[in-house]
Amino acid sequence: MAKSTPVRVGAAILVVLLALLVSYGLWTVFENTLTPAALDQGSWTNTKPSPRGELSPTAARALAAYGGQAVWKAATTVESTVTVGGLLFQLKGINIPPHAKITVGVQRPHTVIEPVDESGDIGVLDGFSVMIVTPGGRILEQRADAREHLQNSSLTTQWDRLNLLYFLGYAFWGYYTLP
Repeated sequence: MAKSTPVRVGAAILVVLLALLVSYGLWTVFENTLTPAALDQGSWTNTKPSPRGELSPTAARALAAYGGQAVWKAATTVESTVTVGGLLFQLKGINIPPHAKITVGVQRPHTVIEPVDESGDIGVLDGFSVMIVTPGGRILEQRADAREHLQNSSLTTQWDRLNLLYFLGYAFWGYYTLP
């Protein structure tokens, strides 16, 4: 009988874990489908593309939330302060300092990251070109076609400052300029 006690305890633990897992799954379904915020998002099964030249319902809501089409068309830059982190940057062996200022041009791929490193240098993405400049404007490094030189053969391939600048510059430009 003593041997069956550990088996019963183990079974009880498994039942509790299974109950927690099922509860979490049900809660996730509820949060993503039945709450007022989820219901306001429209059908998650709607995969029909928007007509050419028209925004999707989600993009239209985002545009309205930021002041509407007139405000967006008049915008020239979007600016923010960010702290970037995560496993990708640990694997690539490089990151930008916390609280970096990101400025993106709305009409074309142009991103400024200040600072891009601990020494205070500034990173500039302009089209497919990237450069690192000092706060005084002196060019320290540059790469004319950064996309062609992105060192990304595997997840653990290390990046240099210009690879990081290209990746983040295009990422933030896309994040901030897609209505």
